[in-house]
Amino acid sequence: MISLVFLIVCAPLIIIISFAIKLESPGPVFYRQKRIGKNGKHFFFIRFRAMYVSPDSLKYFSKIQNALNESGYKRMPFIKDDIRVTQVGKFLRRLSLDELPQILCIFRGDMSLVGPRPALLYEWKMYTEKERMRVLVKPGITGLWQVSHSMTSNFEDMINLDIQYIRRRSIILDLKILLKTIPLALFGHR
Repeated sequence: MISLVFLIVCAPLIIIISFAIKLESPGPVFYRQKRIGKNGKHFFFIRFRAMYVSPDSLKYFSKIQNALNESGYKRMPFIKDDIRVTQVGKFLRRLSLDELPQILCIFRGDMSLVGPRPALLYEWKMYTEKERMRVLVKPGITGLWQVSHSMTSNFEDMINLDIQYIRRRSIILDLKILLKTIPLALFGHR
């Protein structure tokens, strides 16, 4: 119900952002990617497209993903000043507005407001038993890791904080995380 109300309230903003994305560069408004949800179920994760659409971008992502697979490292590194990001995309990311369409994922029942971030398919394949605990709950738009550390903290920190969240999960903890998320979103964290 909350996600439906939020979608209705945010509809004008979603329309404005959609026009801005289309005006700046050709391609779809939304970026869809298969992710791992609760109990290992696959779902399509949605966000506003923040990058230019080009074959070079796909090659670039594929190259990084192959390097990660070969090294055994499980998380895509955050790339600062990525030239593939559009001007609108930079603005959306700075205020976390690119995450807004994930409300649709909540409405569909694939995600929650608070929880571990949904894993990428290649990450999931490399997870240990401990790391697979992350899928005991629905993934969230924000979580304990996001409000505790910068986005550049290491993979192990993220896993430990996600597991800590799962063990301590409560409405009070969710409210605290949501309240801490607001200033991070307003003042930028990426």
